[in-house]
Amino acid sequence: MKTIIAILFLLIAFWACEEKIDVYEGECGIYFDTKGAVLDTIVIPWGLENSDVTEQKLKLRVCLLGDVADYDRKFNLRVITEEGDPLHAVEGEDFRILEEEYAIPAGKAETLVEVQLLRAADLDKRARRFTLQLEETPELKFLYSRFWSLDSALWVGDERLRPIDYQRVIYMDERFKVPVWWDYENYGPRYFGTYSTKKCKFICDKMGIDRKDFVASLAESPLEANYLRWVGQYLHDYLREHPEYEDNGELMTMGSEFQE
Repeated sequence: MKTIIAILFLLIAFWACEEKIDVYEGECGIYFDTKGAVLDTIVIPWGLENSDVTEQKLKLRVCLLGDVADYDRKFNLRVITEEGDPLHAVEGEDFRILEEEYAIPAGKAETLVEVQLLRAADLDKRARRFTLQLEETPELKFLYSRFWSLDSALWVGDERLRPIDYQRVIYMDERFKVPVWWDYENYGPRYFGTYSTKKCKFICDKMGIDRKDFVASLAESPLEANYLRWVGQYLHDYLREHPEYEDNGELMTMGSEFQE
């Protein structure tokens, strides 16, 4: 009996290999890869980039839905602006579109589109936002897309739907997250006092600390607890001679360990 079953299995496997199976028939489409996006939005936290970094490239993957072709298939990328959006970004000032026309290359099922992002001097006071949208062509259409309702907290009174798969909202601000180690052994309050975005940026800029290292856990960062304490002591002494002010107008101070 086992021999018969084995023979049948081999025959079925052989037939499956010989039989041509069409996995897809019909039109072809394009859509943005969902990696790195929350719904249709990609957040660019400029605050984690050092102060001397004023430009960066954003690369977005565009994927093919359907069969690959033996020739390039072109599509366009355009910018959508929301009328009345208080966070509207300006092309040439906040970003640059490097190419308007792209293509899914011959024999490929994806490509990258690139946008140059520019860091506005007043980004800490006003975030920026713009929307990139793919444009369909007779060869590459929008065959499928999910939609979500606009959040009334962001778009008051607007009940329209936004497509998730063929547009990307790029949101840029100067956010600087609280370092992972801040509350560990009370390091943050002990060495640097009350947390503020401006203070953390000041610490990194003054001491030449890479911001990504500063916010990472001590296990993943080259920084050590003894070094952080030394930084706190050094800046405590520095601020006595060179006062800095927080955004609320109060004098910037370091941690409780250094207060007299």
